[in-house]
Amino acid sequence: MKTAIIFDTESTGLKAPELIEAAWISLISPTNLTPIAEFSQRYKPSKPIELGALCVHNIYDEELAACKSSDTFVLPNADYVIGHNIDYDFNVIGNPDGYKRICTQALSRALWPDIDSHKQSAMNLPFGACYCP
Repeated sequence: MKTAIIFDTESTGLKAPELIEAAWISLISPTNLTPIAEFSQRYKPSKPIELGALCVHNIYDEELAACKSSDTFVLPNADYVIGHNIDYDFNVIGNPDGYKRICTQALSRALWPDIDSHKQSAMNLPFGACYCP
């Protein structure tokens, strides 16, 4: 049976990003979205968080002072890793080999090419209570 995780990171920013938070949910399979395990942990980077990143995730350098080093993170074994702009997340964790990536941002762009935003928060709207056609 193929295994899958939904994966996301928070980072120091866009310039040589370093991991400050990693989270994943393990699924039974890419077609069965029942979660079987989960993980969330913060890490201490070797450089300060950029202002733009801070404005996105609201994680301050001071909050990470007692955390493990960002280079200690290891992605769990899985056949598929699913995420929104998953290539960015993989770049943040050092581009590990052996995983098939499914990018929900690329899927969103293919499904709705004419909308003005494919950010994750915008993609939640068609399925949430805030959607107003």
